[in-house]
Amino acid sequence: MNLPLLPTDNLYKFMSLALVVIIIISVSYPIIQIEQLQHRIVSLNGDQKILNREVELLKKEINLFEKNKNKTMAELIDFYRKTNQQQIKNIELMVKVQDIELTSKYISQNRILGIIGTSLGSFLAFFGFSLWYVRIQKLQDLLLKRQVTSDKEIKI
Repeated sequence: MNLPLLPTDNLYKFMSLALVVIIIISVSYPIIQIEQLQHRIVSLNGDQKILNREVELLKKEINLFEKNKNKTMAELIDFYRKTNQQQIKNIELMVKVQDIELTSKYISQNRILGIIGTSLGSFLAFFGFSLWYVRIQKLQDLLLKRQVTSDKEIKI
């Protein structure tokens, strides 16, 4: 796929059109990133709910086991495994929560970068188009008008 080339015959025209491209990227890229990050948050929230449920079940099993006074060695080993599982699930849960917070931070940063890029690109593109029109295009239009009127006078 061949992309169209930006004009290089005029600095103002090049600047203006390059900044229009930056505006388009500043709008589209954060939107794509935010959508992906939001899907990730939904997935992480689901994982967090599953881990919360597993921790609750392990706590209930441990509480039932602690109430039972007659414990064999196998039951003590099982109790130890369940408490370890609960600790591991708690750690996994903390990691998921931190991951959700970090992903939310990335969403905020993408929004800010999109706003900055769009604002700065819009201002500079307007500035470039203005300079192009005032300093170049007006003079080219005037020159063309004189050329057309002088060609008419020659023919008459």
